[in-house]
Amino acid sequence: MASRWALRRVLAGYLGCAPAAVELESSEQGKPRLRGSEGPEFNLSHSEGLALVAVADRAVGIDVEAIRPRRDLPALAERALPPDDVAAVRSASPAEQASVFHAAWARHEACLKCLGTGLGAKTSRQFPPSGVGNCRLAGERALAVEDLDVAPGYAAAVAVADEEVGPIVCRSLWAG
Repeated sequence: MASRWALRRVLAGYLGCAPAAVELESSEQGKPRLRGSEGPEFNLSHSEGLALVAVADRAVGIDVEAIRPRRDLPALAERALPPDDVAAVRSASPAEQASVFHAAWARHEACLKCLGTGLGAKTSRQFPPSGVGNCRLAGERALAVEDLDVAPGYAAAVAVADEEVGPIVCRSLWAG
């Protein structure tokens, strides 16, 4: 709830209105958007007390993940991530495996959110496997993705529908 209010505060600054006047709705795929407005594109993500909001003049997706050890990260990567990311997780040292996995997960989810599909979508799309990159999807617009250094213990990434990330405003919103 606090992250939604913070999102409204950020968007109100762009729209020149009170936060309570910012009306949100969801697309058919569940991506939040401004109701009845041609305002800026935005996306919200939160994890364990940290929320990120990305605002842009084109489609944007953002993800943040608290980095924490999990059992069998290579198997989870195998089920959810593109092959290059799976290889990176498998080749990481045990000490680095959680960081590598969560960074890859954040990039992948940011790209899916930029496309408006989210993690539940069945896709064979290949997204940039490294911290900064871009790709052109067959028959679709280009996506650029970039890792974000937001706070110790977190992995985050932003993706935009363009050849490069360019000027995007990202604000860290701490709960509490």
